[in-house]
Amino acid sequence: MRKMPPDDTNHEVTAVTSKPQDPGRPSFLDRAPEIRNALYEALFLFENPLAFTRRNAHARLIFPSVPGIKLLHTCKQIHKEASGVLHSRNTFNFTITDGEDLSTSRVGKWLKTIGASKNLLRVLNLDLSDLCSSLHCQSYGGIDLLPLLKQTALSGSHGSLQISFIHQVGKLCVKCGTNTKSWSSELQVLNNSFKILILQQPLELRTGLRCPRSVTRFEISLDSSTVEMALGKPRRRSYDDWPAVSYFKIKDGQFRRVPSPTRMINLANILSTPLAHKILKTFVSTSGDTVYDLKKRTISRKLPAILQVNHSIRDIVAELMEDQSLTVKLSTEDLEHGFDDFALLEDWAGQMNRDVGACSLIDSQVHFDFETTTQNGLASMPLKANALVCATRLLHSKSNLHYRMVDANNKQVYEQTSVVLRTLRFNFLVFLANLVDTHPAHLLLPCPVIWADCQGSMLYAEFGNKGTGSEIVVNKLVGRKWHNEKKMEKTCCD
Repeated sequence: MRKMPPDDTNHEVTAVTSKPQDPGRPSFLDRAPEIRNALYEALFLFENPLAFTRRNAHARLIFPSVPGIKLLHTCKQIHKEASGVLHSRNTFNFTITDGEDLSTSRVGKWLKTIGASKNLLRVLNLDLSDLCSSLHCQSYGGIDLLPLLKQTALSGSHGSLQISFIHQVGKLCVKCGTNTKSWSSELQVLNNSFKILILQQPLELRTGLRCPRSVTRFEISLDSSTVEMALGKPRRRSYDDWPAVSYFKIKDGQFRRVPSPTRMINLANILSTPLAHKILKTFVSTSGDTVYDLKKRTISRKLPAILQVNHSIRDIVAELMEDQSLTVKLSTEDLEHGFDDFALLEDWAGQMNRDVGACSLIDSQVHFDFETTTQNGLASMPLKANALVCATRLLHSKSNLHYRMVDANNKQVYEQTSVVLRTLRFNFLVFLANLVDTHPAHLLLPCPVIWADCQGSMLYAEFGNKGTGSEIVVNKLVGRKWHNEKKMEKTCCD
């Protein structure tokens, strides 16, 4: 059994406090600057470079063993003065090993750790002794300089900071066993190219470094012939072929961007997404009719210019409009003399052809509402077939033309009928053909004004100026042959 310590009722806790410094004694900061600098140089100035090595993949990035390093944490003024000697008057070496995937991430982490002191750095070496030039060893493609450039190129310290690639003479490549001495000249070329790259700083590099998520890798080949900047993938994107900006070195040592090949975008896949379909559907609503009021000369809805961007968009819009109907409100003071104004219907068809480009593929439902205050029937009202055929020439032949006789408030329908557009076109062409066969002399005359009824049957034709009396009467059609009967100056069919 564990024995408990004896209960000492006379135990007293004594508070231990440090004695205040004698104000009369001088402190370290009261010493002359020459004395303080001499101490800093004795502690933090070294003949050999301070080497950062990584012996294993899980080693932490720590400062090299430097005597008196804890002096930096004494106070801000001592840290500022000592850092000026430590960082500006020493050389720092970072070993790039194969285990790091040829990245300068450890260098970037260290530069971020020292904060503003990185602006005091003068010499920074990247030791490639464990690697081999890509001319000798194809195992290495290039070195990712992005972590280093983010900490140096943007801080403004690259102007006074000398960054160099070095190697240890006589050391063999761990991949192919090549002596690094055999490519010392290539390292010199790499150093020169790196300096040019830092000073040149292409626009894409400056923009990418200021947007940490836009660039994921900035790789320079070991032979310094090419530079590639990989662009990062934004969130919620699933593209596998995300682009990269490449540069190649030209004769004067400068880097020129490699023209990127044209990337084919499958617009059909993009437009097939629910979001794209929803957006297009807002432009072409399938609920309700599109109303053209010819009496007021107004159009309820106009297709936007975005539909002119691409044929794929127009095809989808055409599919959305297949179930859409069009209501055309017509009015005339004299229904018995017919209706000949289909200009707005023709404007709508032309607009559809420009915006959608596939108007002939649309199976439209066109409704004609004739306003009337009398009980005149549709059979007694002729329509100008020329204008109607011309106005509907861009519609699909299967489109239906619906006619209704309604009151002024569209509350009561007196009569309604319909005709397929194909029937109207066929009867119109047959009428013209038989008219020319019967009267060849009329080939020298302008095209007559042909009137039809709401069932698509041709009624009669007018030649010459209206009211001059130069009119030819055509009797009803029997089979495919027309029988003429001259009675008066103007006679309607039976």
